Amino acid sequence: MRILRKFYLISINKLPSQNSSKGIINSLRVVILRKLFGVIGDNVNIMNNIEFGNGKNIYIGDNSGIGARCQLNDSDKIEIGKNVLMGPDVIFYTTNHKTDKDKLIIEQGFEFGEIKVSYDVWIGARVVILPGVTIGEGAVIGAGAVVTRDVEPYCIIAGVPARKIGKRK
Repeated sequence: MRILRKFYLISINKLPSQNSSKGIINSLRVVILRKLFGVIGDNVNIMNNIEFGNGKNIYIGDNSGIGARCQLNDSDKIEIGKNVLMGPDVIFYTTNHKTDKDKLIIEQGFEFGEIKVSYDVWIGARVVILPGVTIGEGAVIGAGAVVTRDVEPYCIIAGVPARKIGKRK
């Protein structure tokens, strides 16, 4: 699988994207990523230049899309539900450094936390999602937000750190 991953990252991943799950390049991406990722549903659109670890902890539901240049740090599980729209440059971090005051930063070690994105979510460009976050059904995350905690269903959030600015009606 390491060879397939490298092949994907240096070749297929670099091909231009179409904003469609039906194109031949996207179909080729999905065929290869189905062998690397935990699950990829039907009608999924994967844009170019995405980055990921080994891929086995990534689960993508039907009719969802991964934006160009997205980074999926999959040290823990990343679950992206059905009908999720994602802009470019989104970063998923499932790992973070610990911050105990009794140890030097370099000696801290790591904390892990899965990320879950529910059904019918829109994630704007350049959003950062930190470990352990669950994004509720129907949520909208504004461009550039840093999501540090769970998001309620149908909330609209934005900012650094992300805060509720509205509710979908």
